[in-house]
Amino acid sequence: MILLLLPLLLIVFLLWGAGGIQRVKKISGKILKARNPQNLSTPTILRVLSWNLGYGQGLGSEGGESYLKKTPREFERILSDVSDLISKLNPDIVLLQEVDLNSHRSWGVNQLQMIKDKLPDFYAAYGLNWDANYVPFPYWPINKHFGRVRAAGVVLSRYPIKQQEFQLLPKPERNPWWYNLFYLFRYYQKVKIQLGSREYWVLNSHLEAFDSANREQQAKLFKQEINYLKERGPVLLFGGDLNAIPFYARVKDGFTDYPKDRYSDDKTLSHLEAIDGFKNALPETVYRAFEKDHFSFPSDVPDRRLDHLLVNEKTEVMSMRVVKEAGTLSDHLPILMELKLNANQWA
Repeated sequence: MILLLLPLLLIVFLLWGAGGIQRVKKISGKILKARNPQNLSTPTILRVLSWNLGYGQGLGSEGGESYLKKTPREFERILSDVSDLISKLNPDIVLLQEVDLNSHRSWGVNQLQMIKDKLPDFYAAYGLNWDANYVPFPYWPINKHFGRVRAAGVVLSRYPIKQQEFQLLPKPERNPWWYNLFYLFRYYQKVKIQLGSREYWVLNSHLEAFDSANREQQAKLFKQEINYLKERGPVLLFGGDLNAIPFYARVKDGFTDYPKDRYSDDKTLSHLEAIDGFKNALPETVYRAFEKDHFSFPSDVPDRRLDHLLVNEKTEVMSMRVVKEAGTLSDHLPILMELKLNANQWA
């Protein structure tokens, strides 16, 4: 009898720990109002920030050999410094990836609420892309297990967020089925933002990091969605941590932190740059001339650009830079761009 029960108990544990059957789907997510909303007119200049926060763990956040969970005080300090830097950079829209909401690995703190408390004039939209009761990783020792994980993609905006749609993307088919049970979903997040008298779609995304074929599959789905979305209203910009480098990057493999990563045949960014009516906010000519200035990962010794923003070609990009003063608050450096909006550009 015991031998018969063991397989059943194992199945129950796997499904409970993984948070149930894993499937690609749309989720509603939530929209949070600003505590101190501002009465803002239609902007002519728009500042946009994108940042993978690495849930405050930063370097080693993926649970590799160097992983050492930070203390509650360290997490608190980092999230405070993140909020302070966002405030100092004065963005209008912020795309965030890897934000924990009451996860065991970050001591059960709602990181989005911590950030919002320090940025009371921002609206927020979020959706969970990782919702597991117990993640048994890193495998050993057991006290390093992530345990309960609730991680989200987040968009912050000084302007009202009117609508959100959150799409979970397919996981890598090459992963063992039991691994994918506990593996996070990648996603794209669509929000409709009221910029004065007009509404625009803005998309935040976090694509696959370790399987290039899966990442390209996700990019193609993302491209299809943007082409469809253009029929529903103007799409202003999209991007985030795309985990891909430009095809024109000088170095495409041999990275010291992830020696298995090879981007020579990766067309992820090429698929997205080919979307009609959009352009990379960082032009190829500028990237080629000042490549090292635009690396965003890893934050301690950046040697590649994984974070990207693409904008409607009718919009003028006034500036684009990597925020190097962020240091190692995350394993990614944020990217900041400034746009000039023409009041008649959508006519």
